[in-house]
Amino acid sequence: MKRTIIAAVLMITSAFSMGMPGSTDLLEIRGFNQVRFTMWGREGSDPASGFDLYNQMRFDPRVTGIFSAHLMFETRYGFFTYDTLTSATYDDDFTFRLRDAFLTMEFAPELVLTGGRFRLPFGYSFYREGSRIPFYGRTMASGDEEFLAFGGYDVGAMLSTDFGPIVINLAYTNGTDSHADTTVKKQFTADIGAVPVPWARLGAAVAIVGQPELEDQDSWSATGLDFYVYGERPVFGRLSAGYAAEYMILPWRGPAVDNMENGSGSDLAITLSGKYTDQIGILSAVEPAVRFEVLTPAYQIQAGASKPEEGRSSLDVCLNLHSGDENVIQIGTTSFGFQQDIDGYTNVYINWRMVF
Repeated sequence: MKRTIIAAVLMITSAFSMGMPGSTDLLEIRGFNQVRFTMWGREGSDPASGFDLYNQMRFDPRVTGIFSAHLMFETRYGFFTYDTLTSATYDDDFTFRLRDAFLTMEFAPELVLTGGRFRLPFGYSFYREGSRIPFYGRTMASGDEEFLAFGGYDVGAMLSTDFGPIVINLAYTNGTDSHADTTVKKQFTADIGAVPVPWARLGAAVAIVGQPELEDQDSWSATGLDFYVYGERPVFGRLSAGYAAEYMILPWRGPAVDNMENGSGSDLAITLSGKYTDQIGILSAVEPAVRFEVLTPAYQIQAGASKPEEGRSSLDVCLNLHSGDENVIQIGTTSFGFQQDIDGYTNVYINWRMVF
């Protein structure tokens, strides 16, 4: 049954990518598919290699000139997770899981109100469009609990403004993703971006989370900070260079405890890419890219104790072979390193991404 559903997903998205007759703005479907073959480098990995499929479908019906809606579904097939403590492998698939569901009201082109479940405006590497990343996936931090306590998805309202060189997003949400929880303070998230020059966009974001005072626990609050810059600039002829750099401060989430010391974690990610655009057979562009990241978790230790060494790093290298704006073959490697006594490893993959 699952394979039948997967086949239906692929047929629907392929039909819309070729332009299905009768589609209107009221039911516009967009998204992308990724089919990847990976050779897993972790010692003893089971399976050692295999295929997986990722599909994303977005529905953006516009009810009137002011009101519109947004629904996004994800499907994964062939994925698994590995538990480093038990060496067990778990199935990590799902079909048509709802990720986004929100309404928007456009007061003016420069002022938009969003209500529902949406992506919080914190963390550029998580917030950016997934179908345009020059690697198979996002940064390590994007899926890590250290980051997801401040970023990720949540239910609430967001006011977005765009006044040319300055863009501002202000969100007030549950603080617990989809579920309201009276033991957790509501989350406030703010992001401000600027375009000082055409080839550079920079910004900063803040996310404030916390917990009110409980019978057996003191109140606490934590403020995550995010600073980022990205852009693309022509170098000469048909060659352009792209870049992105992001630094996040992710503090310990919990109250102050006597004789204990709380320390903040951090994440640094730097991406460099070059894109040569020319028609070479079926290829329209060639784009090599490299990304380096260091993620350090927050900690709570005894006062005077040594800071724990639990950081990890990754190095992504990927060659993107574009065939038009909507299709790309990616040949890449991802290498992981650990401060702990864990052997590093390298995954090698070939991915076909089709945007529709």
